[in-house]
Amino acid sequence: MKYLVDADSKLPNLALMRLAAYFRDRRQDVQLVTSARERTLFDRPGEVFGSSIFRFSDKKRAAIERSWGPVRWGGTGISNESSLDEVDPAVPWEDIWLEIAEAVG
Repeated sequence: MKYLVDADSKLPNLALMRLAAYFRDRRQDVQLVTSARERTLFDRPGEVFGSSIFRFSDKKRAAIERSWGPVRWGGTGISNESSLDEVDPAVPWEDIWLEIAEAVG
């Protein structure tokens, strides 16, 4: 199971959509979670990948890690270097954002 979390944005995140497509194409289960959602006993074990676009979101990132455990962070809030070289050719999986998009408006 792969969990994708966006620490500081309410809009669709291209990097997370590409990660979702990359994992889905490899037949791995992917779930997008909001930064406010805490891990529960019903969540299956798995890796957590996070995106953060603002440097001042360090407290949010720490709260996410307290709930979800170790997170593999990426984004301009962490570093200006891209580490998605293997994933970049993936066509973004936009459908993963549908549930959240309805909540945003």
